[in-house]
Amino acid sequence: AADTPLDARALDHVAPPPGPLAPALLAWTAQRQPLWLQQHVLRTYAWSSLLALTRGAAHDREVLFASCLLHDVGLTPSAAEPVDDCFALRGARAARQWLADHGMTLERAHACACAIARHLDPLVPPSAGAEAHLLQAGAALDVLGTHRRELPAPWRDAVLERHPRAGFKRALCACLRDEAARAPRTRIGLYVGRFGFLDLVAKAPFDE
Repeated sequence: AADTPLDARALDHVAPPPGPLAPALLAWTAQRQPLWLQQHVLRTYAWSSLLALTRGAAHDREVLFASCLLHDVGLTPSAAEPVDDCFALRGARAARQWLADHGMTLERAHACACAIARHLDPLVPPSAGAEAHLLQAGAALDVLGTHRRELPAPWRDAVLERHPRAGFKRALCACLRDEAARAPRTRIGLYVGRFGFLDLVAKAPFDE
């Protein structure tokens, strides 16, 4: 129901997972991502976690958290090379290395990298891995408004109050326009050049 309260169970799912990795990752990304991007990745984790709750999707919280926090690191100077490569692939490689260096097992770091690499795909089925499926769904919700009706309105309002959009649409469109110009043969180059992706971002049902 749309008036379902944001209860403790939902809040527990939105909170970062326990353990030392989450604080380290929050600090690292906050230093390297502008505010609009840092808030986006945090909202993506919130949306992904809440969608997992409503869908009853079992998942590894730490893998999902790491995948969400790092899914756009390819848009930052930390993973800017090669410039004509897909930013999701740049980000996947950087994320796998960072996570392995900070104690995540190679298998789980690889799962994060795969989720990040696929988050630009139009559809990522559960068979690709719960975390990859949820990351793509959460990112699509934040960028385009997709799946938002699956979440009660108070849940949506609480996420937006906790993590303001901070001019997200305008900043993202400028960033993706540059990416498409540098790498026209990538997925984002195709989306921007042929499918009017930036118009879809601008029309997403969120106030900025």
